[in-house]
Amino acid sequence: MIRTILLAVVTTGAPGLAQQPKTEAAAVKNFDAVQGGPERLRHGAARDLGRFDGAAATRALCSELLRAESRSYQLTVTEALGKHARQGAVEPLLTLLRQTEAPRLAEAVAEATRKQGAVGIDGLALELPRARDVRARRQAICYALARVDDHVGARDALLADIAAVPNGNQLQPLQGLASWRGDAAVDEARELLASGKNLLVAGTAVQQLADHRHESAYKLALQLSRRLAKDDRGDLYRAVVTGLLCDPGKGATPELWRAAAAADRPFERGLTERWTQALGEAAFFTALVKKACEDKDPAIRAVAARALALSPASQHEEARTALTGLLPDKDIRVVRAACMACAPLDARAALASSLAVGPERHQATRITALVALPRIDGETYESLAEIAPKLKGEALAAWLYALKRRPAAEQSRAEVALQHLDDRDWRVRAAAIDLARSAASKDLVTKLIARLKREKGRLRHDALVALREITGAGFGDAKSWQSWWKEAQADVTIPMKDAPSGGRTRTDPTAAAYWDMPVVSDRITFVVDTSGSMKKPFGTGDSDRLEQAQAQLRAILEKLPKGSKANVIAFSAGAVNMFDDLSSLSSRRLKGAKKFVDALESKGPTNVYAALAAAFSQDEVDTIYLLTDGRPSSGTVADVGAIRGWARLWNAGRMVRLHTIALGNKSDLLKDFATDSGGVYRVAR
Repeated sequence: MIRTILLAVVTTGAPGLAQQPKTEAAAVKNFDAVQGGPERLRHGAARDLGRFDGAAATRALCSELLRAESRSYQLTVTEALGKHARQGAVEPLLTLLRQTEAPRLAEAVAEATRKQGAVGIDGLALELPRARDVRARRQAICYALARVDDHVGARDALLADIAAVPNGNQLQPLQGLASWRGDAAVDEARELLASGKNLLVAGTAVQQLADHRHESAYKLALQLSRRLAKDDRGDLYRAVVTGLLCDPGKGATPELWRAAAAADRPFERGLTERWTQALGEAAFFTALVKKACEDKDPAIRAVAARALALSPASQHEEARTALTGLLPDKDIRVVRAACMACAPLDARAALASSLAVGPERHQATRITALVALPRIDGETYESLAEIAPKLKGEALAAWLYALKRRPAAEQSRAEVALQHLDDRDWRVRAAAIDLARSAASKDLVTKLIARLKREKGRLRHDALVALREITGAGFGDAKSWQSWWKEAQADVTIPMKDAPSGGRTRTDPTAAAYWDMPVVSDRITFVVDTSGSMKKPFGTGDSDRLEQAQAQLRAILEKLPKGSKANVIAFSAGAVNMFDDLSSLSSRRLKGAKKFVDALESKGPTNVYAALAAAFSQDEVDTIYLLTDGRPSSGTVADVGAIRGWARLWNAGRMVRLHTIALGNKSDLLKDFATDSGGVYRVAR
């Protein structure tokens, strides 16, 4: 019997080892072979049954659902049933739904029930009032019904639920009505809720009316804007922005600019087209340029810069003129926003004319933005070279970093790198070391070896990496490098084609490591995702993703060398710092750090923007480790391309290494973060 079960597992439960059954009869036969075995061996066979919608496969799955014991197997069978609409599947699905309070399973069961068609939707509608006291079950039903926009029974059940529950509990059924457009009864309920006491319910109602461009959206959005406090949720302000843009003739008001400054994703995901249409109207564009661009509040000036980027082509010349006034702004937030607008507006002339204006960080930001523009020519680098002698600190580091992209003679880059390897500012030295990697010379090798005695932490490691890339050697200490170079330098050609004997890299097994990456910095921030998806299982073990992240954090905080400064930032809907800034881990602080890590909980969306903004706001940091398992889903910016651009500007001249760990699946965004900063990208499963 055991042999039969194991054989069936090989043929049905291990993808890649054998072909999936091609017929329903074959799938049922395979399933029968493992039916008497443990649940952990039946997942593959159940999934194969789900590919077929015949009576035999459906009977087997329905029977299996009723006898399944573990939550993971219940989930597998539920998802298999939901692959097709099946006769007789609704009742066993509803039976399981009534028994569970696990959010993920409840959502899967409700969704599988919805996919059974009208009979399943009717079943969910009847079940909704019975689920009012069980949050997970009620939410799952509302989420499933939210995908229905043509079934009157579903609509009536959601409206009845709204009428039957207290104000704060109306959110879930209201969310379930999101796709209903042009329905008088639904719109009447939305208008009533938009004026209700609960702000979250009111904001959701306004958002739905605005999404559908309802005639009352502008008025209700304006009304909502006057009820919101400065620290209210960003999605409420997004509802205001969406509603006010429904009437551009009236919408260019202080309320719009204030709301956009506080909103989640005010310039993306459905709002881009609305902004462009509004900016195409002369009165709206004039209000943006004459009022918002000149507002006393830097947050509003920053919003104005971002809005300019969405101007229609006919307005680009005027938009570039307005941008010229924002690029030299005194507030770095405005400068960054203006820099982000330069590419879509092709404002390289305005950017080039403001390079040397203001503090070092402002200069670094504009230099980084200019070099990131497409089609940078030699003339641009010449303009940078003219201001280079006046640059210091971050601005000088940004210029050195930019030279890597210049198609100039290697000798020229080598001379510049050599000139700045002894700079007092660590960021300039870091940029010079980085430049040396692309412009090898014997003099640079000599200087880099000399730096090994004086550098520590990350910069010492950077110098070792540069030497290894130039020479192929991997000596671990300055004395070994000096001894070898004293005898070798007269006869070698740089860069060397073959590594010298005895110069292999040696790894220290006792060195601190985080997710299998050696930790070489002594000024580090660990940024860890605590969103709801971190509850998912990690690998094949019993722990979830957050538990693995916590274990990694505890281990690395214990092993950091004495004198290291560190911080942890946890993020979901927002970002929470363990310490206000980087801090030395005394025994007292280490104890507090462990409590912070132990208390982390997974819930909410994924606000990568807020997490990185908080990490880069720490002036002393030179290395950031970012761990996340999903795409950005909330925050001021959630578009992956835009977040990448913001990260570049936050890091302009800072020379911070951003290492990234993608949990579960590959991430192009995390790979790009690492590439842009010279960091390492890992996928952990």
